[in-house]
Amino acid sequence: MDDAVVMRRFWLDLVARALPPGGRVLDFGAGRGGFASEVHGLGFSVTCLEPDPAQRALIAARGLPLVSSLDELPPASLDGVYAINVLEHLDDDLLTVAQWRRVLRPGGVALAYVPALPALWTRFDERVGHRRRYTRRTLRALFVEGFEVREATYADVLGVPATLAYKLTDRSGELNPRALRLYDRLVFPLSRAADRLTSGALGKNVYVVAVRR
Repeated sequence: MDDAVVMRRFWLDLVARALPPGGRVLDFGAGRGGFASEVHGLGFSVTCLEPDPAQRALIAARGLPLVSSLDELPPASLDGVYAINVLEHLDDDLLTVAQWRRVLRPGGVALAYVPALPALWTRFDERVGHRRRYTRRTLRALFVEGFEVREATYADVLGVPATLAYKLTDRSGELNPRALRLYDRLVFPLSRAADRLTSGALGKNVYVVAVRR
């Protein structure tokens, strides 16, 4: 998603708005660390969690603090945790959120942004190893124990018909880089405007912001 510059800017704004300013935060599933570097540039103290050795080497080259599992973090040591398009890859997302609660201080904030709506499941989901797509209800349900949900909202409403069209026409499960760039530059800004008009009632993605009790 490196080419999705408008989407990444939206995610960055979402992190900046949701998490305590200047706090100690965890990028859960940091990949190559590029997004974590941008969050660090906003003044957050960012630690990256990434289990893949090849990706970890790239993060280390950026000079960012790095762990391979939540077990390496002390209890109540973080002000925030964010995961952008990660929970859908995990076999046990509920256990992961429980582990987030352990490493967050009371009043710390968790942000999870994931693909939405099982009806939008495509071969691309299969290709990239998704286990599920969420609804607002199923995502909120992960944060019942030990959290207070502050916000649970769909995003990218125009992505719903776009994904349905992709589902009907694609057989490979591949994502066309040129189509992604066009969607990011032209459609996604319009979709964000439509999200505001619909108050986040529907979207290709859904996110939750929850405060640890």
